[in-house]
Amino acid sequence: MPDIVVAPLFSRGFDSFDVARFLHHRGYRGMLRIVSAPLPRPDMVLSELRLAFPGLRMDIVTVTAAQAVRVA
Repeated sequence: MPDIVVAPLFSRGFDSFDVARFLHHRGYRGMLRIVSAPLPRPDMVLSELRLAFPGLRMDIVTVTAAQAVRVA
């Protein structure tokens, strides 16, 4: 298993909750790094995810529009 998984907070077909659920149910013990535009309360998002998926290590990395690079 990888040491780190990077995923967007929201995407067209899934969101970070879906990714966290997938990893949690497979016993993943690495880091889930969630990439997001600036949020008013990122701590609330992390609290909700951590409550739903205890033991899964997560953090949120904020990326502004100027920093964003679209990968096709």
